[in-house]
Amino acid sequence: MFDEKIAPLADAIRSRTSLKAIYKSEPREFSPHALGKGRYGEDVVLVYQYAGMSGGRPTAGLPPERCWRMFVLEDLRDLSPADGGWHSHESYQAAQERLTGISIAIEMETPQQPPAFGEAAGNQA
Repeated sequence: MFDEKIAPLADAIRSRTSLKAIYKSEPREFSPHALGKGRYGEDVVLVYQYAGMSGGRPTAGLPPERCWRMFVLEDLRDLSPADGGWHSHESYQAAQERLTGISIAIEMETPQQPPAFGEAAGNQA
């Protein structure tokens, strides 16, 4: 049963595909970013939840930095692909720090640095 959850989550992380599932009896739509361990050693997935419910409330309208969730894998069921594209936020690195161990994670692209003062764009030193 555990592998039934790991494989689709790992595939979604690698391909940046969003999923939908039931977590703690509530429908969720999310983009998984990392698989790892929670602070008590439980197997978790770090997700950016963009639709559905959380704690009995809709997630629509939440500020982007408050859309990060850690789902304990044993409480996650009925995983399937979701429409809606990939969702993320620049606060990913801070959210990822909540994991105590990471087995797979996306690599966030870093913005290109502007040229140093006095250096023309595109010049190589």
